[in-house]
Amino acid sequence: MRTHTVQLRWLSSEPDPAHVARWYVMLDPEERARADRFRFTPDRHSFIAAHALLRSMLSDATGRATRTWRFVTSAYGKPALAPSLCNSDLQFNISHTRGWVACAIARVAVGVDVEVVDRDAATEVRGVFSPHEVGLLDGQVGEQMATTFTRLWTLKEAFIKATGEGLRRPLDSFSFELDPLRITFHADRYPVADSRWCFLETSSIPGRRLALAVQHLAPEIEARLATPEEIGERRLAA
Repeated sequence: MRTHTVQLRWLSSEPDPAHVARWYVMLDPEERARADRFRFTPDRHSFIAAHALLRSMLSDATGRATRTWRFVTSAYGKPALAPSLCNSDLQFNISHTRGWVACAIARVAVGVDVEVVDRDAATEVRGVFSPHEVGLLDGQVGEQMATTFTRLWTLKEAFIKATGEGLRRPLDSFSFELDPLRITFHADRYPVADSRWCFLETSSIPGRRLALAVQHLAPEIEARLATPEEIGERRLAA
């Protein structure tokens, strides 16, 4: 997998129960324990689907057996491959929402977010946006406002997930312009470490928006829908 290549896949987390059972076996004991703690079945299935998709993608990219992947978490909660793995330079990110999951892997910083287009959310948290982004929402109503809000929200989430800073970085310390799509940093609110970023959006999932953030100015992005049948156990390459 080349340095500038990014693989992005999204997958329905509401497949036949047989697929979920097969994916569950792919996870390590810690992941299975976390899955078991979800109270509601859709949330449990989303967790299982996202982690099975991640393991399959990592193995397809490297030839490593699916069950051998081990993960660690940074100080700010960003997951990463365990340093002991030979392919630990790979980076990844996963996201899930009602009925869908997404995963991206690359050899540069990468973040992905997928969200339901929700009218109620658009009115609840818009105050965390930058003044410019609030201006983009002003005057919009109904479905148009919900779509614009969700585009901004997924882009922001994808970016802070890629940097690993999470909500440590104020969401009004950077702004997105949507058409054309670009990011602007506000150094007076938060230091700018690296401005080399590329972003991708898709509305291919009905009722959802997906955004990808990549720390590379011209990445080669391979993006598509994954099928339940292709997510499965991979053995060691011969």
